[in-house]
Amino acid sequence: MTANSVYWCDQCGVPLLREICDICLSQGRRVTSDLKPVFAEERAFHANHVGAWQITKLPLELLWIRQKTIYFSGHPYLKLNAKGELKTKYPAFEDPGSVTQPTQLPSLNTMIQANATAIASLKEDSIRFIKDTVSRYPNKKPVVSFSGGKDSTVVSALVREALGTEDIVHVFGDTTIEYPDTYTYVQQFQEKHPQIKFSIEKAPHDWFEMCKAMEPPSQILRWCCSVFKSVPLARAMKSVNGSSGVISFEGIRYSESRARRFSEQTYPSKKIAHQVSARPILGWNDLSIWLYSLSLGELNDVYRKGLSRAGCLYCPSNSPFTDYLLQHYYPVQMGKWLNWLKHFAKQVGKSDPEGYVSTGNWKKRSGGVSSAIGVHLRRYGRPCEGDIETRYLLTKPASPLIYEMMKPLGILSMISDPKLGYYEVRNYDTGEPLFRFQALLGEAYMSVMLLITKGRRLLLTRIERQIKKFQACVQCGSCAAVCPTGAISMSSPLRIDDEKCIRCLKCSRLLNKGCVALNSLSGDGRKKET
Repeated sequence: MTANSVYWCDQCGVPLLREICDICLSQGRRVTSDLKPVFAEERAFHANHVGAWQITKLPLELLWIRQKTIYFSGHPYLKLNAKGELKTKYPAFEDPGSVTQPTQLPSLNTMIQANATAIASLKEDSIRFIKDTVSRYPNKKPVVSFSGGKDSTVVSALVREALGTEDIVHVFGDTTIEYPDTYTYVQQFQEKHPQIKFSIEKAPHDWFEMCKAMEPPSQILRWCCSVFKSVPLARAMKSVNGSSGVISFEGIRYSESRARRFSEQTYPSKKIAHQVSARPILGWNDLSIWLYSLSLGELNDVYRKGLSRAGCLYCPSNSPFTDYLLQHYYPVQMGKWLNWLKHFAKQVGKSDPEGYVSTGNWKKRSGGVSSAIGVHLRRYGRPCEGDIETRYLLTKPASPLIYEMMKPLGILSMISDPKLGYYEVRNYDTGEPLFRFQALLGEAYMSVMLLITKGRRLLLTRIERQIKKFQACVQCGSCAAVCPTGAISMSSPLRIDDEKCIRCLKCSRLLNKGCVALNSLSGDGRKKET
């Protein structure tokens, strides 16, 4: 796990990753659990926002921040509340002169030298991990999952150093709703490192259209990550090394959130076929990332503005203060999103649409509130002794898509005139008939007849899951991303290649409901694989 303390050397005026300063060898005092620098643009914003103009007169090199507490020379200076407003003034705020300050302001080089031992140890561990991981998967191509953030920038430098080459593919999954500064930074990074090959894929969907189809994502139902991040990444990864797959080196860290404290350092991706995810900086804390990142001289401007991460503009996990900053820096983009949310609130019958949006209550939804299409089946009759046919009233007319949805369950073959819509599905391995069904194109009706005596309940459960997927399908592409053979193509409608499909059912086990849209509409936000 990552260290949970940072220290301060009063003599050198720098933060420390360990208790002993490598320059003066004095023992530092504990400050807090972690720190990040306060940049000039961020400092000006805080000063203007809370009316604390003293902050603009203090040496920038001695100002650091942890969450909402700003530290001056290693001492608490002022604390902001969740909205970024002044909450607490510490003694140092009233009399900064009483705080011990170094005789000479530290440079970036001083900070690096003071932490040389700790940084060298972290680098050594990360580089060893990168080399070991590449040797464990000789057939998979190493790539860097590049988001344009500080963490992926550090990972890029470590991977290139570990493997001794600039010729490492960097994959950028463009969600289409990245911060504008991120697009600028990615372009600058490419220009600075022309030898690095970039594989860039855009999410194939319009954000607002997908939100209309599945309703906005929430903190519980973050379907956006699957549709707008995993789908373009899967396409990019596939273009790099096909079915042989890749080792994706990612900038995930323990200290980023509670959910990531138990992350594995290496694991097979559940959302992207043939990908092994590897995390070389998992144990690095914020301060170590910042010191190393600043030494590289490469930084996305979002951090200078006080934003803690380079993410998506409309992320439901954004804090109230992050949303405030985004509205301040990107008013056009955020204005469009907030207006859309207010319209959505009116459509679903909220009595106070403005308040519903401004308080962030839209983020706390546990499921669909305007529609449940596809979630439930209207069933007539159940398979039981003496009755093996089950009939369903569909929520939309049958289309060729419903036939495609049956293919992962076995070999599909027509058993009558096409106009009658009768099909049989046989076991992929043995050829044993499993079930027959009828679905007439244009009719909101389907009947299923089981042809086996053992395992009928499980088979019917799988059939009904596929029927629900047909009813809820919005062509999000998540099932195609997880398909290990590339059998699923997101044409219109979705197609499944019988020759490529191995009936592994990974596309049917995606998330808890087997479908991103179903999870969103049903209110089931669990990330369980079944």
